[in-house]
Amino acid sequence: MNEAVTIGGLAMFASTALIIVLGLSAAGILTFCEKRAGHIGNH
Repeated sequence: MNEAVTIGGLAMFASTALIIVLGLSAAGILTFCEKRAGHIGNH
């Protein structure tokens, strides 16, 4: 039972971390593209 709980906790932690990483990556890429587009638009 302890092992199952540990594996379940690890799986939950891993999936949560993955979602956070993907969200941060998407936000960073969008911000980067926006800044580049704004930079090109200004010049």
